[in-house]
Amino acid sequence: MGRAELQATVILNPAARGARASLGEAIARLLQREGLRVELRLTQGRGEGTILARQAVQAGADLVVAAGGDGTVNEVADGLAGSPVLLGIIPLGTTNVLALELNLPFDLDGACRVLGRGKSVPLALGKANGRCFTFAAGVGFDGYVVAAVDRYAKPLIHKGVYVWEAAKGLLCYPFPPLRVVTEEGTYEGYHLVIAKARFYGGRFVMAPGADVRKPTLFCCLFQRPGPWAVLRYGWGLLTGRHPRSPDIRCWETARVEVGSAYPVPVQVDGDPFGTLPLTAEVVPAAVRIIVPEDLRV
Repeated sequence: MGRAELQATVILNPAARGARASLGEAIARLLQREGLRVELRLTQGRGEGTILARQAVQAGADLVVAAGGDGTVNEVADGLAGSPVLLGIIPLGTTNVLALELNLPFDLDGACRVLGRGKSVPLALGKANGRCFTFAAGVGFDGYVVAAVDRYAKPLIHKGVYVWEAAKGLLCYPFPPLRVVTEEGTYEGYHLVIAKARFYGGRFVMAPGADVRKPTLFCCLFQRPGPWAVLRYGWGLLTGRHPRSPDIRCWETARVEVGSAYPVPVQVDGDPFGTLPLTAEVVPAAVRIIVPEDLRV
């Protein structure tokens, strides 16, 4: 799929792991090699990726590229949702779940080659209280951990920090109950993952039936509280056995409402997103994303 002379806006998060001073110039040079006209924009803080993406749409961009981690991809996708502008990804950052889902290259040269020569496919997004998400919203313990990690300076954040904060959270998180309402029924539990993607926290499969291109949400509700339950669930996630656990309810839906009598923390695509209540729904074909030409659809 040739894209010669298309206008590409690259939104780069300079705080992402793997970013360096010359990275923007290298990206521009590689995309120009693919025949694209390139404008580089740098984010300065949280939420700016959405603003820059919307500005790019208004300025007539054909393609907006999110160069960063999951948070940058989330913001850019949120800014492009509902527009005809293509989304591209150059994976940087601590994790890049959507890039893993779509088998995107993690090397700079390969990622830019896909942007110049790949194909576009429709991507269904989730929407949580009006904010789009690409792979997951979490309610409960992982929302608590993400909020704790968010207090660190960006360059210091790595997977070990998540493990450390999760270990501390086992000792102090109160595990308040949740009330989950969907078309399928009303359920109670203590932790909920609303997934658009199979993967979670890297290559661990949280939702084996999920598909980022499919117009549904995949819910995983954990129905036992406490540290030992979390450790057991974590082991199940590591070994791929958690969907078979009798106290984990998994189902697909188009909409879910979550409430609690307590201020339960929420995370969206790995960033803190306040506390309950939460309404999540699917947005079919919200954006078109560039993927490798050989990706099966």
